[in-house]
Amino acid sequence: MTRTNLIFVIQHAVFAVVCPYDRWTSRKQSYEIMQNDIQEMKEEFNTVKKILEKREDELKRLLKLTCELREDIKKDTEGRKEIITNILTDSLKPLNEIILKGGFSADGTGKVDFALESTGGKVVNTPNTEPYALSRAHSLFGLHQCQKGNLQAIIQPGVLPGQCWAFKGSNGRAVIQLIGYIYVTSVTMEHIPVALSPSGNIESAPREFSIWGLMSQDDEMNAFYFGNFSYDKNGPPAQTFNVQYQSKLPYPFIELRISSNHGEKRYTCVYRLRVHGELVSFESLHNVI
Repeated sequence: MTRTNLIFVIQHAVFAVVCPYDRWTSRKQSYEIMQNDIQEMKEEFNTVKKILEKREDELKRLLKLTCELREDIKKDTEGRKEIITNILTDSLKPLNEIILKGGFSADGTGKVDFALESTGGKVVNTPNTEPYALSRAHSLFGLHQCQKGNLQAIIQPGVLPGQCWAFKGSNGRAVIQLIGYIYVTSVTMEHIPVALSPSGNIESAPREFSIWGLMSQDDEMNAFYFGNFSYDKNGPPAQTFNVQYQSKLPYPFIELRISSNHGEKRYTCVYRLRVHGELVSFESLHNVI
């Protein structure tokens, strides 16, 4: 192959790479083809742009509608909030009257509560007693009339609607560990008054109940009977009962046995039980046990 032929072949190969549309097409024709391709791309780009602009208009419209809906909800919520506030204010008027009259001032009894949780008391057992699960139908504004698993509520100072322990039926038991060895002299059973009950009645309040002294939480065989008592639903919220039988021994545990309520067949609510008496000092404990 001559040098001239070699140069011709190389020029032909370079031209084929530079102009991929058609190796036999002139440069002018190649340029026109490229122009047509660019024009088609511009048209496709404009089409996509129009679609995006249309979607943008739709998004702006939806955003406007969302803002308007938010304002409507805000105005409606403020109106409902005012109505609920007025209802709750009227509902709490009886509570304010009771507080002003001293129904819940201080401890209400003037006696030390040796079962109080904050000083060391604890509900340790509920023999043969099934908790009662309250449905939403038994609540007002989300406030349950009784709480299912809150055993410790019966030895806590709060006595407001819902701050109680509920068990199934009208027979229930609870063993309470006292803060030490106590010569038990009296107990106080407390329930909310009718005026504060979300249901408008206190039929679930305990009626007949008994108190027993235990040396251990499972010491049923040697339990000491302090007496049987009756809670009057028409009486004051906190009712104190002196023991009917005085023990010569102090007890570290007492058992509350409820045998009836005031008419509610499904469950019983216990708000608070207090235990009064005399605490045996550590130094003299070995002389009496």
